Amino acid sequence: MTKHFHIPELEFIPLDAEALVALLAGPKAFLKKIGDDGEMIDQVVEVATLTQALLARTGAQAPWICYLAQDPDTGGIVGTCGYKDKPTANGVVEIAYFTFPDFEGVGVGTGMAQELLARAFAEPVVNSVIAHTKGKKSASARVLEKVGMTCTGQVDHPEDGRVWRWDLSR
Repeated sequence: MTKHFHIPELEFIPLDAEALVALLAGPKAFLKKIGDDGEMIDQVVEVATLTQALLARTGAQAPWICYLAQDPDTGGIVGTCGYKDKPTANGVVEIAYFTFPDFEGVGVGTGMAQELLARAFAEPVVNSVIAHTKGKKSASARVLEKVGMTCTGQVDHPEDGRVWRWDLSR
């Protein structure tokens, strides 16, 4: 059953190396500490495991990490977002986000994308933010359009195959 609620803004919990160790060592305790009821514990553990592998592969440091998106009204974790790597030498950084199914269609994806863009463009090394979607006509594509990104066409992505590339430059 989909929950319908309004999220005025989201809070972002950084998943740096230290937080990931704590989360994976005791997911229930970690979530309780941040005010979450643990309803999405399986999804959060899956995200933490993937994020830990990403950080090990990329060596990225804050702010180029992943974040849990939390509804400040309920304390519940509603999604996850982050950067797929640190910025390239040309100042390009890729964002990604995932709204947990119970919270789709209520602005969570848009809120996460907006936050990632704001954090990226706050860093002088970033010239452009990109994202990829499976198709031009999708919920994720609508999110990217809402935050001002432009579809620049299809590309072959090494991890995701044939995808649509979205871009927003300074």
